[in-house]
Amino acid sequence: MALKKESTRTTEGYEFRLTHDDVVDLMNDQQVQLNNGNVSEDQVFEFSLIKGTGAGGEIRLRQFKPDDTLIFRFNVVTQDGTAETVNDLDVVA
Repeated sequence: MALKKESTRTTEGYEFRLTHDDVVDLMNDQQVQLNNGNVSEDQVFEFSLIKGTGAGGEIRLRQFKPDDTLIFRFNVVTQDGTAETVNDLDVVA
């Protein structure tokens, strides 16, 4: 007899999409009101990334145009190692 500890590992992928229209709607939202709520639906935005505290500077990326979509992706990995079973152990000599 042998004690066999089994575990399962699953990976679940997620993504969050923002279209150009979504960004314009956010900027024109009553609580935000950029440009007095008059951001045009064909406005081209400059897209930049600032890492951490900003000490590394700003990374300027491509322009964000009306047909563009911004996607944030991430994975969640779950490992369950709680199942224990007792089985016969086959030994090959």
